[in-house]
Amino acid sequence: MRRALPVFLIVGSALILSGCGGKKETAASGSQKKHSGHEDAELDRIVFTPKKLSFKQAIKKYGTKLRNSPREDSVMLTEAGKLAADVGDNEAAEMMLSEAISLNDKNATAYHLRGRVRCNAISGKDQAALEDLKKAIALGYPGPEPYIVLARLYDSSKQPDKAIESLTTAMKLSPDLKDLYKARAVIYVSIGEKEKALADYKQLAKLDPESLACYFQQGQVLESMKKYDEACAVYKHMLTLDETTAKVPLKAIAYKRLAALRGESGHHKEAITYLTEAAKFDVEDDEPLRMRGLEYMKMKNYDKAVEDFTEAIETVPESGSNFLARAEAYGKLGKSELAARDRAEAKKLNEAPAERPMFEMK
Repeated sequence: MRRALPVFLIVGSALILSGCGGKKETAASGSQKKHSGHEDAELDRIVFTPKKLSFKQAIKKYGTKLRNSPREDSVMLTEAGKLAADVGDNEAAEMMLSEAISLNDKNATAYHLRGRVRCNAISGKDQAALEDLKKAIALGYPGPEPYIVLARLYDSSKQPDKAIESLTTAMKLSPDLKDLYKARAVIYVSIGEKEKALADYKQLAKLDPESLACYFQQGQVLESMKKYDEACAVYKHMLTLDETTAKVPLKAIAYKRLAALRGESGHHKEAITYLTEAAKFDVEDDEPLRMRGLEYMKMKNYDKAVEDFTEAIETVPESGSNFLARAEAYGKLGKSELAARDRAEAKKLNEAPAERPMFEMK
């Protein structure tokens, strides 16, 4: 059975970026030029565990030749540590970055990178990561990256105010980094600051005017604020944008949200038009068919409702909801025997145990 996508896609855990990527960093004591145009990066903690290396094996693997010069070696080890971190070899990265710091305790980049690596650690090194990131900032690290990782740490430890403060500082350093606004907006939503979240999504739309996801998130916030007309306007704007690179069929979801909102306000014919468009996106999706059938039910056009519910059943025959909906329509048409049959089928489907995962089967 095809699972319907959740309507509210703004998910709880907030951050969508991290200091775990971006442009090449070099070891420094804080004298670097201010960063610009930082690349967006992923936030997910790395769980890949490479083979454990000795220090000598690590520096060899990551192409480092030490020169017995503390400052130069600190720079080389920092660069090697970043290479290791970028491929998820956190243990080797932390080992080389720690050595870089021991050779030059003013190396802001090494502190930042070690903080990032410790933030990614499975074993829980958040406090050590926090100390490293604060040290990097104190030493004058010039870019937004330490603040982004700090925001991750604060968010994961349920300190939204500190996470927001960190992201706000990062924005001052890199005001065009789109994911900062996205991350802060999600945190604002999580603490009920919807107006502020909306402001961030609007700013994000200015930076990325072709982003369907940005507008969809705006629409969701507006719906949660009961600003339904504004939400509809946003969803309609989504329909004018190109979706060829989108990972999720957001235009289909926008049609469904428009249909739901217009249907709830009594505009059933308009809702049916939107659902007809939504149904064109995926022939395996039964939801637009069921929703359209429900709109016909509200219009007391029970024959059309039966047609849509029947097509929904043919699309996803294991859905009890579709049978229940058709049973209701049959009941309105006075076809009690067919209604009873559908209710029995829905009961059987709803009581059937979920299919066990293959790895659990014996």
